Amino acid sequence: MQTTTRLNTPVSGIVFMIGGLALLTLNDAVAKWLSTRYPVGEIIALRSLFIVITLGSGLGLSGGVKALKPARYWNQFLRGLCFLASSFAIVTALSLMPIADVTAITFASPLLIVALAGPLLGERVGLKRWVVAIIGFVGVLIIAKPTPSAFQWGALAALAAAVGSTARDMVTRYISAVESSNLTTFYSMVMGTAAGFLTAFVSPWHWPTGLDFWLFVLLGALNGGAHFMMIESYRLAEASIVAPFRYTALVWAILFGYVMWGDMPDVWLIAGSALVIGSGWYLFRHETRQP
Repeated sequence: MQTTTRLNTPVSGIVFMIGGLALLTLNDAVAKWLSTRYPVGEIIALRSLFIVITLGSGLGLSGGVKALKPARYWNQFLRGLCFLASSFAIVTALSLMPIADVTAITFASPLLIVALAGPLLGERVGLKRWVVAIIGFVGVLIIAKPTPSAFQWGALAALAAAVGSTARDMVTRYISAVESSNLTTFYSMVMGTAAGFLTAFVSPWHWPTGLDFWLFVLLGALNGGAHFMMIESYRLAEASIVAPFRYTALVWAILFGYVMWGDMPDVWLIAGSALVIGSGWYLFRHETRQP
């Protein structure tokens, strides 16, 4: 059984969250690309399987069977359920809606985390953290400009993803004092693999070949790396500190959109990004200021 220590190092936690969101943004782009040709369950199963094989081999080689034994079975199971709910919901939403609309709705999650960090985790959530979370969310809405067409089944799936990811992150912070980030990622992906393969009985699969095969491999690497870094961020810093930095995914999306597809930012995107970056930078300065 591997154990770890929950720390209070805001800078490290923020850096891991920003890096994890960069990988997760690329993951979402690849998943949306594949969702036009493969069912949601297959995408979840194959990307999770790649991570299970990689992490399981690493944990086994470093510590044998004992390295795969969690300290809290039921908490790992609970986090896995939350991970499943958010994963299936986000891929479903991406297959039905534009990424901007999905992003605008799922980024309700940091606000929910800030709201629940006090009663559920015992963290002291002050006014400044609330203000940062709300300003960041406003910035996201300005960027995404959700259209009336967003309010459909895809919107409900995106909202479910926000709730699921909030619950997942709450459990992550709770167990981070006794579980390593690698082990937590491993068990969530085991559940993702199992649940994804069960969908093969409902929705027909076809095995990816050629470029699609390597895109699935890339999807697994991006998703596994993203979740490891985000789990680690909740071990290194309080949830209500790192949660607002989830908004930086919009900044990464702007950068990748320009580099990969030539999407030019408009005035709304620039204004919203200024709010996202400014609020996050303010919180960073406030939390890292020497007493």
